[in-house]
Amino acid sequence: MAPPTPEKIPTTRRQACSACGHAGLEEVIDLPGLPLTGIFVLPHERAGYPSFDQGLMRCTECGHGQLRETVDPRYLYQETYTHRSSLSPISARGNDFFLSFLEEIAAARRFECIAEIGCNDLYLLKKLAGRGEHRVGFDPIWKDRAADSAGGIRVFGKYIEEIDPARDLPAPADLVLSVHTLEHVDHPLNSLRPIFEHARPGALFVLEVPSLDTLLSIGRFDQIFHQHLNYFSLASMRRMIRQLGGEFISHRFNYGYWLGTMLVAFRKPSPAGTGAGAGPAPPPIGREEILTRYGHYRQAIGSVATALEHLIRQGTPAVGFGAAQMVPTLAYHLQSDLGCLQAILDDNPDKAGRTYPSIATTIRLAADYPHLEDYAVLVTALDSARPILNRVTSLRARYLIVTHNPV
Repeated sequence: MAPPTPEKIPTTRRQACSACGHAGLEEVIDLPGLPLTGIFVLPHERAGYPSFDQGLMRCTECGHGQLRETVDPRYLYQETYTHRSSLSPISARGNDFFLSFLEEIAAARRFECIAEIGCNDLYLLKKLAGRGEHRVGFDPIWKDRAADSAGGIRVFGKYIEEIDPARDLPAPADLVLSVHTLEHVDHPLNSLRPIFEHARPGALFVLEVPSLDTLLSIGRFDQIFHQHLNYFSLASMRRMIRQLGGEFISHRFNYGYWLGTMLVAFRKPSPAGTGAGAGPAPPPIGREEILTRYGHYRQAIGSVATALEHLIRQGTPAVGFGAAQMVPTLAYHLQSDLGCLQAILDDNPDKAGRTYPSIATTIRLAADYPHLEDYAVLVTALDSARPILNRVTSLRARYLIVTHNPV
């Protein structure tokens, strides 16, 4: 797909908190010229892909984090960004963790109508065969495609904002699932409200989103990028649930998925309900906490850039390891286009010979570099840092360079 010129790509400035609706937003981090992520191109196609001025905002009421600008999703979500849960080992393990949390919350309960918002390739709904009379999935990846109705699953190619529960569901939902969807939604509170109001009294809602709490704890500011509009903390998630009229039940963190995603369960009240009973919500994340953690991150990432520059200047060739989607934002904070690297190594043959619009080196097959004794290796796929460190250690890399965050 040929990249359009930046002036033809609309952006919209967000005016209110997407978790609680409060109009008091303050900018905490300015991110000028933030590059696109998740787009893999041939080297000669790099020119013309724009970056966008961006910022991280904080709600002064509930502490919710959200992006300042929304980039037109028709441009943002190109085919190269699409993934399938069942094809990604990391996503499949994450979904299995989600299922174990659901089993803990729901126990042996059977459901009349299970609805999944952002059903992807139906991995979760297929796993729930036998748990509900009706299973319905919504995801825009099914637009203009024949729905996979295997196992009686009904699929709609719709964004969450397009769902009409009364028309699209065969019965009011009594189990609503959403895995890594609400972070992409411009206004999750408003988008969830019609589904919540149509749901059966006592309906169970189970959601998973990236966590602002763990992002700050481990210093992963490279995880702030254009596709993720929302950065939920436990405090802001509980505020959104309260705004909906729901009763919070429980939460869990999956530290094996992006080093910390947040799962929450809540219910729609029923006449026989016993109330939330989940204890008080934590206080909102403050502006100073974000700025302090970001300051530590800037110092640490600067040290990484200095170390890499020093090794290259003394004559050590360098490569990156791991062609992850987030390489452009890592490079952004390193203040580099990574042209100093001979290559970024990866095991995926579909990525070989490609690069990113903002990166000035090429992805090569890791198998083409069986010996790394002479190389400095920068870990560029931070979510897979542990196995990568084991891998490059076994290949006897001369130097290993990894950002400061816990791995």
